[in-house]
Amino acid sequence: MSAGPAEKGQARIYKTGDAGQTWTLQYQTQQQGVFFDGIDFWDNQHGIVFSDPIENKWFMLTTDDGGKTWKPVSPATLPLMEPNEAAFAASGTSLVVHGKRNVWIASGGGAMGVYSAPATVERPGM
Repeated sequence: MSAGPAEKGQARIYKTGDAGQTWTLQYQTQQQGVFFDGIDFWDNQHGIVFSDPIENKWFMLTTDDGGKTWKPVSPATLPLMEPNEAAFAASGTSLVVHGKRNVWIASGGGAMGVYSAPATVERPGM
């Protein structure tokens, strides 16, 4: 995962299959406001990545093919956040997955919170 402003071409997801010797770009967006903060996988195939909020909702993507493709999570299924609330920038410590479906995201900034799912994020392929 590459963290940085999407509008500057820095919001990207890469994949390696050779222990980091080479990397292939799997996803990129230039959507204003996207800044990836964390990525995690439940297993080798199912993962999630999230960004700071867009219009007061997390921007999230999920994969069910080991990160080859990424699909957006509908903002309609995500909780509304407070103004200026966000994750800790690219720290990798704000997102935790557990078991086969559970995900937690911690936020700070204008407000603090801990968001949990599976009710919020439907994991692909499950």
